[in-house]
Amino acid sequence: MGSFAWLVGGAAGAVAVFPLLFRRLALWEKTSRLSYGLNLLIGLLGFLASLPEDPPFHPGQLLGFGFLLSTFFGSPSIALYLNGRGFAALLLGLVPFGLILLLFPGDPFPSLFGAAFAFAMLPVLFQREGMTFSLPFVCLAVSTVLARRHFELMTQVSPHVFQSVPLALSVAGAISTALVGQLESYRRQPASVVASILLSWVLLLVSIPALRFWTGPFQLLTPIGLAGISAMLVVALEGSAVPSASLLVWAATLASVFTGLSLTGPGPQWTRGYGVSLLALAVSWFSATVRHRSPSLRSGSALLFSITLLYLFAQSYKGVRADLFFHYTLIGFLVGFGVPALLGVWLGSGGSPFRSLTALFVTSLAPLVMTAALGLKAGAGFLAGSLVRQFVAESTVNWNWTALPALSLLIFGNWVAPLADLSRKARLTVLLAAAVSFILPVTIVRLLERMAGRRAPRLGASGGGQGQD
Repeated sequence: MGSFAWLVGGAAGAVAVFPLLFRRLALWEKTSRLSYGLNLLIGLLGFLASLPEDPPFHPGQLLGFGFLLSTFFGSPSIALYLNGRGFAALLLGLVPFGLILLLFPGDPFPSLFGAAFAFAMLPVLFQREGMTFSLPFVCLAVSTVLARRHFELMTQVSPHVFQSVPLALSVAGAISTALVGQLESYRRQPASVVASILLSWVLLLVSIPALRFWTGPFQLLTPIGLAGISAMLVVALEGSAVPSASLLVWAATLASVFTGLSLTGPGPQWTRGYGVSLLALAVSWFSATVRHRSPSLRSGSALLFSITLLYLFAQSYKGVRADLFFHYTLIGFLVGFGVPALLGVWLGSGGSPFRSLTALFVTSLAPLVMTAALGLKAGAGFLAGSLVRQFVAESTVNWNWTALPALSLLIFGNWVAPLADLSRKARLTVLLAAAVSFILPVTIVRLLERMAGRRAPRLGASGGGQGQD
């Protein structure tokens, strides 16, 4: 990294640390200062861990710098969102992406993966693992990566097409969310869900002509139009006698994209991967606009995004698409289905931020352990199992449990996959060491929580006596 990049990183750190200097800041009314400080510490430690330039890290610390920037800007962004400052939070959340594209225009993808992992991690550490506010930002990072892969021919027209399309859609989504908020404030009552989707949809469609120079006629209109139609159908079904039929809408939407169907005839190849990513990005903004009022819409956006990640993993590791009925794949599938469920129950029972940190540690390393012990097919099975778990649950509570393993595998899969070629004894040793490394922090956190629970009544009794005096 150059000196300017280091200066930007230092400025981002100053912005993130500044709120911690004030104890009575309104930001802390609905936000834990401990969780906030823990996020910043993990962002710094993650960056320091990525300073080596050997694989799986990148020359110039691109991966770690994207993680650092997004942690430093994402933490205050989520804190603002939790305190009711939605538009300011959305704009602040977009800042790291603009900086990444500015600082690394030729090769922003390692930094974008770092940014995606940070934004998927932050809700867990804020103990809001079901919160979908950060979902549009993770979709933005993945959309930009996929755009570059599928728009190589169009870069002859503009070298920045892969940057401009998802970023423009994200800005439009942020503005639409702000407009809905202003409308609700003016009317002093919640806006209609369908009206909110229509407003967002129109604004997204209006932003397309500005990109027409790069994208060509109507090609980008198709996935955005599909997203709006699907969203309104899902909302309509949610209030009907058959709410579960919304799953069929999402299935039909995915089928139409993956088979290349479009309003203008057979779609180009990019619609199959990049189109699903754009659908996830658009629907995630719809769900942010109408949050708290449409669970099916939020779960659909998380489902679309999860399938995008699975697609991107299959594209990155093409060998996993053959022989998926291998028994290692089945083992990975079962583990991927069960681990998110167990983590969800464990987090749902309350606890300290360290419980969330332990859950983050387990869900990030579990697919890497499966890959190291049983190969990339087991990693693919793990992702498929976590995806099916989310689909069955019909809830965004578990969207992080698909995003984090997928991003972890995309970044570190090549690094751990060769371990699967070791002897069976060595691989069993890896599994045993992983089991110990998972059980040990869980046990420590549980003991600390039990000790804190024993002290609480004594402190409460002491405080009550002083108050009576």
